[in-house]
Amino acid sequence: MTERARIHRQWRWWSAPKTGRRIAREEFEALPLHGRAALAEAIHRWTKGQSLPNEVKALADSGGLFELRVQVGHDPFRAVFFKDTTVHSVCVLAVYMNQQKLPKADKDLAIRRMRQWKGAGR
Repeated sequence: MTERARIHRQWRWWSAPKTGRRIAREEFEALPLHGRAALAEAIHRWTKGQSLPNEVKALADSGGLFELRVQVGHDPFRAVFFKDTTVHSVCVLAVYMNQQKLPKADKDLAIRRMRQWKGAGR
Protein backbone atom coordinates (compact mmCIF):
# COMPACT_ATOMS: atom_id res chain seq x y z
CA MET A 1 0.00 0.00 0.00
CA THR A 2 1.40 3.40 -0.93
CA GLU A 3 1.64 6.34 1.43
CA ARG A 4 -0.87 8.23 -0.74
CA ALA A 5 -3.47 5.49 -0.30
CA ARG A 6 -3.40 5.88 3.49
CA ILE A 7 -4.54 9.49 3.56
CA HIS A 8 -7.95 9.98 5.11
CA ARG A 9 -9.09 13.47 6.00
CA GLN A 10 -12.39 14.64 7.44
CA TRP A 11 -14.22 17.57 5.91
CA ARG A 12 -16.08 19.90 8.26
CA TRP A 13 -18.28 22.91 7.58
CA TRP A 14 -17.80 26.23 9.35
CA SER A 15 -20.65 27.07 11.68
CA ALA A 16 -21.61 30.38 13.26
CA PRO A 17 -20.23 30.61 16.81
CA LYS A 18 -23.45 31.57 18.62
CA THR A 19 -26.12 29.83 16.58
CA GLY A 20 -24.23 26.78 15.35
CA ARG A 21 -25.73 27.27 11.87
CA ARG A 22 -23.53 25.60 9.28
CA ILE A 23 -23.43 28.65 7.04
CA ALA A 24 -20.64 27.35 4.79
CA ARG A 25 -22.74 24.23 4.14
CA GLU A 26 -25.73 26.45 3.35
CA GLU A 27 -23.59 28.39 0.85
CA PHE A 28 -22.57 25.09 -0.73
CA GLU A 29 -26.21 23.91 -0.90
CA ALA A 30 -27.20 27.21 -2.58
CA LEU A 31 -24.81 26.63 -5.50
CA PRO A 32 -26.21 25.29 -8.78
CA LEU A 33 -26.45 21.50 -8.89
CA HIS A 34 -23.59 21.09 -11.36
CA GLY A 35 -21.30 23.17 -9.12
CA ARG A 36 -22.26 21.24 -5.99
CA ALA A 37 -21.66 17.94 -7.75
CA ALA A 38 -18.22 18.97 -9.02
CA LEU A 39 -17.19 20.39 -5.64
CA ALA A 40 -18.48 17.29 -3.84
CA GLU A 41 -16.30 15.09 -6.06
CA ALA A 42 -13.28 17.36 -5.48
CA ILE A 43 -13.89 17.32 -1.71
CA HIS A 44 -14.04 13.53 -1.80
CA ARG A 45 -10.74 13.38 -3.70
CA TRP A 46 -9.18 15.77 -1.17
CA THR A 47 -10.27 13.61 1.78
CA LYS A 48 -8.62 10.60 0.12
CA GLY A 49 -5.42 12.44 -0.84
CA GLN A 50 -6.24 12.12 -4.54
CA SER A 51 -6.73 15.74 -5.61
CA LEU A 52 -6.08 16.51 -9.25
CA PRO A 53 -3.21 18.79 -10.33
CA ASN A 54 -4.07 22.48 -9.77
CA GLU A 55 -7.25 21.54 -7.90
CA VAL A 56 -5.99 22.77 -4.51
CA LYS A 57 -4.15 26.05 -4.17
CA ALA A 58 -2.86 27.89 -1.10
CA LEU A 59 -4.28 31.41 -0.87
CA ALA A 60 -1.54 34.01 -0.53
CA ASP A 61 -1.58 36.25 2.55
CA SER A 62 -4.44 34.36 4.14
CA GLY A 63 -2.92 32.79 7.22
CA GLY A 64 -3.36 29.21 6.04
CA LEU A 65 -6.38 29.13 3.75
CA PHE A 66 -6.60 26.88 0.71
CA GLU A 67 -8.88 27.01 -2.28
CA LEU A 68 -10.41 23.88 -3.78
CA ARG A 69 -11.04 24.81 -7.41
CA VAL A 70 -13.38 23.21 -9.94
CA GLN A 71 -14.74 24.35 -13.26
CA VAL A 72 -17.83 23.02 -15.02
CA GLY A 73 -17.92 24.36 -18.56
CA HIS A 74 -17.32 28.07 -18.09
CA ASP A 75 -18.57 28.09 -14.48
CA PRO A 76 -15.87 28.20 -11.77
CA PHE A 77 -16.68 27.13 -8.21
CA ARG A 78 -14.54 27.33 -5.08
CA ALA A 79 -14.53 25.86 -1.60
CA VAL A 80 -12.20 27.81 0.70
CA PHE A 81 -10.89 25.82 3.67
CA PHE A 82 -8.09 25.49 6.20
CA LYS A 83 -6.39 22.52 7.83
CA ASP A 84 -7.52 22.59 11.46
CA THR A 85 -5.49 19.47 12.28
CA THR A 86 -3.59 16.95 10.19
CA VAL A 87 -6.90 15.11 9.75
CA HIS A 88 -9.56 17.85 9.81
CA SER A 89 -10.20 20.35 7.03
CA VAL A 90 -12.76 23.07 7.70
CA CYS A 91 -14.60 24.70 4.80
CA VAL A 92 -15.27 28.36 5.60
CA LEU A 93 -16.74 29.50 2.28
CA ALA A 94 -18.31 27.97 -0.84
CA VAL A 95 -18.82 30.26 -3.83
CA TYR A 96 -19.47 30.56 -7.53
CA MET A 97 -16.78 32.78 -9.02
CA ASN A 98 -17.06 34.94 -12.09
CA GLN A 99 -13.38 35.87 -12.05
CA GLN A 100 -10.02 34.12 -11.70
CA LYS A 101 -9.05 35.58 -8.34
CA LEU A 102 -11.06 35.26 -5.14
CA PRO A 103 -12.58 38.70 -4.46
CA LYS A 104 -11.07 40.55 -1.50
CA ALA A 105 -14.41 40.65 0.35
CA ASP A 106 -14.74 36.85 0.08
CA LYS A 107 -11.13 36.33 1.15
CA ASP A 108 -11.58 38.65 4.14
CA LEU A 109 -14.77 36.79 5.13
CA ALA A 110 -12.97 33.44 4.89
CA ILE A 111 -10.10 34.74 7.05
CA ARG A 112 -12.58 36.05 9.67
CA ARG A 113 -14.39 32.73 9.78
CA MET A 114 -11.14 30.79 10.14
CA ARG A 115 -10.08 33.04 13.04
CA GLN A 116 -13.48 32.62 14.71
CA TRP A 117 -13.22 28.84 14.44
CA LYS A 118 -9.71 28.76 15.86
CA GLY A 119 -10.58 31.34 18.52
CA ALA A 120 -13.45 29.17 19.72
CA GLY A 121 -10.98 26.34 20.28
CA ARG A 122 -12.95 23.81 18.25
